[in-house]
Amino acid sequence: MKTSAISGKIRIINNSGWVAFENAGNCTGDGTYSDPYVIEDLVIDANNTGSCIFIENSTVYFRIENCTLYNSRDYAGIKLNNTTNSQLIDNNCSSNYYGIHIYNGENNIVSGNTANNNNYGIYLSYSNINTISGNTINNNMWYGINLRFSNNNTVSGNTLEFSRIFLYASDYNTVLGNTANNNDGSGIVLASSDYNTVSGNTANNNNEHGIYLGLCYFTTISGNTANNNGVSGIYLYWSDLN
Repeated sequence: MKTSAISGKIRIINNSGWVAFENAGNCTGDGTYSDPYVIEDLVIDANNTGSCIFIENSTVYFRIENCTLYNSRDYAGIKLNNTTNSQLIDNNCSSNYYGIHIYNGENNIVSGNTANNNNYGIYLSYSNINTISGNTINNNMWYGINLRFSNNNTVSGNTLEFSRIFLYASDYNTVLGNTANNNDGSGIVLASSDYNTVSGNTANNNNEHGIYLGLCYFTTISGNTANNNGVSGIYLYWSDLN
């Protein structure tokens, strides 16, 4: 059985930062597709002073796996800034402002993580061609999964309770097979977002709508279940050609 080590916060800037981090014995791998850098099995308490793990300007391949990351106050359990080619797998990013925050990121995979009791569970901004799948996201104050100005992403198979999925100004995304139940507002919301696919989701027992589209065009909506919501199952506001 693996045990987790207690660690201080991690900050890696540029690809050269990974080389130094690996040379110091803090991770394994060499940053290639076949042998990515791996950070795993850590417990990091940020003590309200910043993100637990912060990575910026990185294009190498890396994986963060099975880490517990908490207490970042106004920051994130994991923050990726201008970063590509990451896998964030099976981490617990709870009790932060953002569980996981990706800014200007591409080709990142966020899968199997737990993000509870944050303000935002998983937050992408200006980030394209990422996959968010199979995460468990509960009791986040604002949104469980939030995409802003982010295109061509896949959001699939996530389970959210008391945490909404919200896309704003985000186009050509696929929202597939998620569950978003028991929210104060609506379960799945798209606003000012076009050419998206919303399919096979379950959005039940939300106080407002199961699925809400506002100012959205050319959206494909199919095979969703939206029962026992306070106002309506699926509601389109100023949204045409869907």
